[in-house]
Amino acid sequence: MSFKEKIKNIIPEPVFYYYHSISIILKNLEIVKGKNYNSWINLGKPFPPPHVVKQKTIREYSDLYKPTTLIETGTFLGEMVYSQRNHFKKIISIELSPTLHANAVKRFKNLPNVEILLGDSSKVLKELAESGKLKEVCLFWLDGHYSAGFTALGEKETPIMEELDSIFGTNQNHIILIDDARCFTGENDYPTIDELKQFIKNKNPCYEILVDNDIVRVAPAK
Repeated sequence: MSFKEKIKNIIPEPVFYYYHSISIILKNLEIVKGKNYNSWINLGKPFPPPHVVKQKTIREYSDLYKPTTLIETGTFLGEMVYSQRNHFKKIISIELSPTLHANAVKRFKNLPNVEILLGDSSKVLKELAESGKLKEVCLFWLDGHYSAGFTALGEKETPIMEELDSIFGTNQNHIILIDDARCFTGENDYPTIDELKQFIKNKNPCYEILVDNDIVRVAPAK
């Protein structure tokens, strides 16, 4: 049991959640000042990278491919949504935990371009695809993996293969960024990186696949 999990078992959930929320806010303040990213670079890019690296990666791919919609799985506290709120015309984020979903809905209630959906991401993505909401090229940030703490556990620790199946079923060359590449070891419902690459190539051979800074980057060749 990790130190964080031990603390969670001792401290009441509302108090622990408040403390964790404050810690995220403080980290984001560092990001705004540029300290977090610069420190990471100066330290030789230690692993895993801080959240600001993930934010910058999304913006880099957004600038390159010009999608107008960001779709995220795994809202958690909403820090990715918040960081990208001014960079996309539409943001859809999917959260499995009712508590985290309710908090995110409250947090972003005044942002008309943000929609927070409740449910299993593999099923919600399929519903979005069937409804025609994924007709245009979107940028996907797939981070709906169970990671203990207050993250929710669905039928699998990661529904990544089902998520990808729904995305590829739209017949669009979407941009797909998958967080936590280090977890793809073939255990706990994760495929290996090689299995993931083969699955993607079987679905769409035109995609280029790169693993860098703990992110699997899947995008059409430029």
